[in-house]
Amino acid sequence: MWQSVSVLCVLVAFANARSIPYYPPLSSDLVNHINKLNTTWKAGHNFHNTDMSYVKKLCGTFLGGPKLPTRVDFAADIDLPDNFDSRKQWPNCPTINEIRDQGSCGSCWAFGAVEAISDRICVHTNAKVNVEVSAEDLLSCCGFECGMGCNGGYPSGAWRYWTERGLVSGGLYDSHVGCRPYSIPPCEHHVNGSRGAANQATRLPTRRTSTTASHLMVSLIARRRSWLRSTRMAQWKEPLLSTRTSSCTSLVSDVY
Repeated sequence: MWQSVSVLCVLVAFANARSIPYYPPLSSDLVNHINKLNTTWKAGHNFHNTDMSYVKKLCGTFLGGPKLPTRVDFAADIDLPDNFDSRKQWPNCPTINEIRDQGSCGSCWAFGAVEAISDRICVHTNAKVNVEVSAEDLLSCCGFECGMGCNGGYPSGAWRYWTERGLVSGGLYDSHVGCRPYSIPPCEHHVNGSRGAANQATRLPTRRTSTTASHLMVSLIARRRSWLRSTRMAQWKEPLLSTRTSSCTSLVSDVY
C-alpha cells in the first residue's frame, strides 16, 4: 500500500516538473512565455547580449547562507492602522528616509543590512543615536561568511557579522561622513545619464584594520539574535522594534 502511494507521489511530482517549460535565461522564448501569461508586467530584452556572469552579479543576493535562530512569538490581536509610514513614525531618524547608491557593485546584501541596522539603532535609542553604519566596512571585512563581495552575498551573514564583530560608521560616496564612507562612485545602469556607465569589473574595497573602540555599533541592539515568525499581521510592530529585517531591491530609472 505504502509503496503504491510513494510511487504515485513520485509520478505526480515528475509530471508537474515536466509540465513547467524551461527556457534559456534572457532568451526570446522566455520573454514571450512570460508575456503570454498576461500578468501585471511585461518582460523585455533589457540585458540583450549581456554576459550572464554580469547579470548574476547584479542580483546581489545569494539564497541560503548562515541560518539564524528562529523565535516563534504570536502577537495579540490589535487594531491595525489603514496605513503606516515609518518616516512619519520616527521623523528624527533620517536614515529611514535615505536611499544609498551601491554603484557598480552587487552589494545589495550589504546595503540592505547596514541600512536596516542604522534604522534599528536610531529607533531603539529613541533617536538619541543617529549613525550611518558603513557598507564599506561590511563589504570589505566580512569574508566568505558573507559571500562574494561585489559578486553577491548573504544578508544573514551580514547580520551575524554585525552581532559578532561590529561595524564602524560610514556614509555615502564622497560624503566624508563617518569612519569609512563608501568608496565606489554612483553610476548609470543601462541608461544614458550624467554619471559614468556601470563598470563590470568593480574591485572590492580594500580591507582595513580597526581598533575595538571604533566598532561602536556592535552591541547597541545586536544582542537580539533571532527572527520572529507569526501568522498575525499585528506582529509587524515587534520586528520594527527588535528583530533583524532587511531586503534587497534593484531600483531602476523606469520606476518613475
